[in-house]
Amino acid sequence: AAEAGFKALWASGLSISASLGLRDRNEASWTQVADVAEQIVQSAPGIPVLVDGDTGYGDFNSARRFVQELERCGVAGGSF
Repeated sequence: AAEAGFKALWASGLSISASLGLRDRNEASWTQVADVAEQIVQSAPGIPVLVDGDTGYGDFNSARRFVQELERCGVAGGSF
């Protein structure tokens, strides 16, 4: 990504779902999305990664845990 000149990466719900062989209908759990996000961060060191949090995975507590996991993984930000 850095060699191609990307300044940041967007990890969309659609692309993550497709990479897991799932439809883009909230079939991927927040833990699966966080795992893929961590792989992206590790494969593109130094490039900020923004992650699609879809609708927050059910409730406030799920969204909170998702954000905490994204922080642990080194994700730059997320959107709901």
